[in-house]
Amino acid sequence: MRSLHCADLHCGSRALPNSRERQRIMLKEIHRIAIEHKCDAVIVAGDLIESYATHQDKDDLIEGISALDEARLWTYLIRGNHDPYDAQYSHLESLAILADKKRFRRVFVADKNVECFPLPEEGHYIACAPAAKWTEELLASAIEAVRPPESNWFEVAFHGMIRDSVNDAGSNIFSKTAMMLPDLPFVNVWKLGDIHRFQRIRGHRAWYSGAPRQLDYGDHSGERGVLIHDTRDPENPQFVQLRGLERVVRIKAGEKKPRGALVQISGSASELAALPNSELHGVATHLVTDDGKEAMQQIRSARDGDLAAETLEQMSLDGVEGDDLAIAEEFLREFGV
Repeated sequence: MRSLHCADLHCGSRALPNSRERQRIMLKEIHRIAIEHKCDAVIVAGDLIESYATHQDKDDLIEGISALDEARLWTYLIRGNHDPYDAQYSHLESLAILADKKRFRRVFVADKNVECFPLPEEGHYIACAPAAKWTEELLASAIEAVRPPESNWFEVAFHGMIRDSVNDAGSNIFSKTAMMLPDLPFVNVWKLGDIHRFQRIRGHRAWYSGAPRQLDYGDHSGERGVLIHDTRDPENPQFVQLRGLERVVRIKAGEKKPRGALVQISGSASELAALPNSELHGVATHLVTDDGKEAMQQIRSARDGDLAAETLEQMSLDGVEGDDLAIAEEFLREFGV
């Protein structure tokens, strides 16, 4: 049996430019990869959507899940710490309701408790553990309680921070809030979410898939993708990158732009105003002043080399004084603001 493992989609995130287009690409790419790699199932280990997500973001997510369901992929969704939840409601509840009403035929949602679901292959099961205040002992007990005695393959999808993981930069997680992974010999594979870098937990068949796309400007290093697990070779999941999502990096005015990336340019108002149009090709989002306030304009990047001023909004000139203020105001007038 083959499954696609991903997590930390964060639909609704607004930290990067063209955010909705990027999340649509991400959802379509997850579908494409699952089909091309002949997967039987898709596991999303938490943080599907942000608390401030719009109805359009929710529609994008539902459309993405529907596409997986229509492709006859068994799909498992686990609530993460970013998926809003209280005693009355969670964003994933709407997906659970759709599953219960048979709008979805092969979608399983764990948004409140640890739940065990069948996998597409006979005798194979998955326990799905949503985000909570787990300890090693509590998680072990909850997983043992739902494990079917007849299972001949048993895996766990879990959203949480685990100590002793090693990421692609070679660093460990030592957070006091992180727990050790329970030592449960009957678990064949752990599929984890919460940490945005692909990494493995030492001493276990346990992997974080990492976020399938870049989520903020500081998050541009390292590969982004999903994992393909095969029960015939559980030690070696395959990492697959998504297509069509360029890196976005922040640079100072005057610095050389990296290849294969969109950039955000920061500098003083005078430095930004002095940039020639040729320097603005590939600028992904706001030009920003050094004091961190949004400045100037939204700029759309066009791969064919065209430059278009899309929207000019909410430029703050607080802290900009003297000649810089005059230059900034002239710069805005030039674009009709």
